[in-house]
Amino acid sequence: MVDNPWFETNIMKSHGALGECYSSLAFQMEGDTSTSLGRINNGLGYWLESPDFDGWGGRYKYYQPYGETGPIWTSNKFNRNTYKYEPGKKHTSNGTAIWRWRDHFQYDFAARMDWCVANDI
Repeated sequence: MVDNPWFETNIMKSHGALGECYSSLAFQMEGDTSTSLGRINNGLGYWLESPDFDGWGGRYKYYQPYGETGPIWTSNKFNRNTYKYEPGKKHTSNGTAIWRWRDHFQYDFAARMDWCVANDI
């Protein structure tokens, strides 16, 4: 879902001019999903009020990383989650919070790219 073969098939190739704007993945995909998901109120505390509440887009901590002039809300080693994405394998990182939604948002992205070349919507 986040590798070049899937991305080329579902986003880049045969999806019109918008799909052609995307290039092969060298490092990672777009990074706005966790921020966008965080804006959806899940009823467990309002994430916009305090991004250290765990939400759809994960959890952030307020601290000053190296190179910043002051503290910012950001993902870091203090907000790691453990998620079992593959059978028998657990992953712990500050990026795993949105993995449980990956299939859903990737297929939604692919469906929207299909609309770029659909005759009927």
